[in-house]
Amino acid sequence: DASSDSDSQELTKLQALFNIVDADQSGELDRDEVAQLSKDMGAVLSEAELDAAMAEMDADRSGAVDFEEFRASHRSM
Repeated sequence: DASSDSDSQELTKLQALFNIVDADQSGELDRDEVAQLSKDMGAVLSEAELDAAMAEMDADRSGAVDFEEFRASHRSM
C-alpha cells in the first residue's frame, strides 16, 4: 500500500541521515554529533539548547541518541 511504501522510504531516508551524522559510526549520536546536525540544519544551538535537545531525544539517559530515539524524536517534530 502507498502509505507503507511512503513510511518505508521515510525510514530509509532517516536511517541514511542518522548514519551520515554518526561520524564515528558508533551506532549512537553523541552531543557533538547532535550539535553538528543542528548546525548543518541551520540552527546553531547554545549549550543550554543543546542540553535541552539531548534531554528530549535521549529517552534512556545514556548520554547518546540511538537510532530508535532519533526516529522517535523525528516523529514528534
